[in-house]
Amino acid sequence: MVESTHYDAFISYRRENGFLMAQVIYDRLKERGIQCFFDLQELRSGKFDEKILVAIREAHTFILILPKDALNRCVNEDDWVRREIIEAVRCDKVIIPIMYDGFEWPKKWNAEIPKEFYGLEKNNGVSGTQEYLPAMIDKIISYMPQELIHLKYTFVSDTRKMEENTRDTTIETEFISTEKYFGDCIVNSESIERIDMAFHAGAEWFTSIEKNDQLYTILDKRIQVRVLLNFPDVSEIVAKHMRHKHKHYMKFEECIRNWQELSREYPDLVEIRIVDIPILRRYYSFHMKDAHKDSVNVKHYTYDNARPDKNFQSIFNCKSPYFMLYRSEFDYLWNQAIVLSERQVFNLSNKTGKSVDTVSFITTCLNDITSVSGIDMYFRGGSEWHLNSAVVELLLHLLEKRIKLRVIINEKDTVEETAKHMRHNLRKYYGYDKNVSNWVELSKKYSELVSVHLAEVPLMRRYYNVYGEQKGKMKISYYTYGNPYPEKDCLSIFDSSNLSYKLYSEEFDYLWEKGSHDVS
Repeated sequence: MVESTHYDAFISYRRENGFLMAQVIYDRLKERGIQCFFDLQELRSGKFDEKILVAIREAHTFILILPKDALNRCVNEDDWVRREIIEAVRCDKVIIPIMYDGFEWPKKWNAEIPKEFYGLEKNNGVSGTQEYLPAMIDKIISYMPQELIHLKYTFVSDTRKMEENTRDTTIETEFISTEKYFGDCIVNSESIERIDMAFHAGAEWFTSIEKNDQLYTILDKRIQVRVLLNFPDVSEIVAKHMRHKHKHYMKFEECIRNWQELSREYPDLVEIRIVDIPILRRYYSFHMKDAHKDSVNVKHYTYDNARPDKNFQSIFNCKSPYFMLYRSEFDYLWNQAIVLSERQVFNLSNKTGKSVDTVSFITTCLNDITSVSGIDMYFRGGSEWHLNSAVVELLLHLLEKRIKLRVIINEKDTVEETAKHMRHNLRKYYGYDKNVSNWVELSKKYSELVSVHLAEVPLMRRYYNVYGEQKGKMKISYYTYGNPYPEKDCLSIFDSSNLSYKLYSEEFDYLWEKGSHDVS
């Protein structure tokens, strides 16, 4: 009989390349009633915390996240993962390795690796995958001591369907000013634990009297605030397309200094981080003491538009499937960000000002990537795949090569509000209803190769990800208000070694699993 413990499982991971998988597993196990210790707050940086060892002892299962080369640093005696594994083995915990992203067990253990590692490869392991996520979670649960989780898992499984049937997925898209959103939320300030913000620079929190008053009201009420900013050179890539020609703007460097000064004034309340991955939407999220009252407010930056009140805005409550999509993106960026006093160089490959059409991009990827196994794509409608002769020929070529396609598109009602700002006044456009029916027809004709989902949340960029077993390449172009010429959209291209590639591919998987539904 396994001894009962405080936690069902302890999740061991590396911050650099294991966090997202750890977060996904934690969230999915939590949904099924499995209580895990996931060290999100400490982010496995700085001095090793002894509470980690206590948490391992209190958990009956040890989930070990193993992306490629995850064990290389375990030769160092002060390595976090090394110490966690040693403690788990010493305490005779059930160890479940999660292997993905090309991880391979060493054929022979390095002499500097402690003896506790020997035999880890013999444990019941799971292949980590986003494509078959439910099956992966089921297998993890099956390897846990069943006498401890059976009743809990059965109860949650029985009630989960009922919760899903009653969840509110309403998307509020009516424009609500930032001042009103914050004013409504801080009326009951005693219920707020933390507020998260993300934007290029957040200048209006210092230039707008009402916003500035609200900011200091929040701090006077002792509410913690986390603020995520971009480096000035990264912000400039996007912001230069959205300036009013007669308006004077605060320099990004000055904005950063203002936030730094605020964090020095309120060191126990305000934390500022800065990231090189472009922040492409203004984000606010209220973390309430009652998590069921949490909300996320997202406003998409819009190229060629100097009027923020014309930006597309969505507000989601915690029951919306899109709520975690945006909150997870913030958490990912926050965990990759650095403090303002440092400067870390990220390997971003932003291609701006140069158009790369769909055929050229995918054809290049087919030549560069060995054994392409699939292509993921999303867009509002993707009409060029039915109307553009060159793209239709490319589609036929992909199907002949037996390359699997996953496609997410929008329905008419979802995208009409955004699309009307991007049409040329003399050009005739393909109807969205016809567009959806074409994708449905294609998925039926090539059911083993083409899968199509419909998303309710507006897809504000074109996304292509061509991937094989070892590498992938991604192209993202951002829909731009007031611009009917796709070749003028801001464009980014990333390979699979890039932080942004992992961020956006995880977002696609989340949309596919939880933020969309099959066309059938």
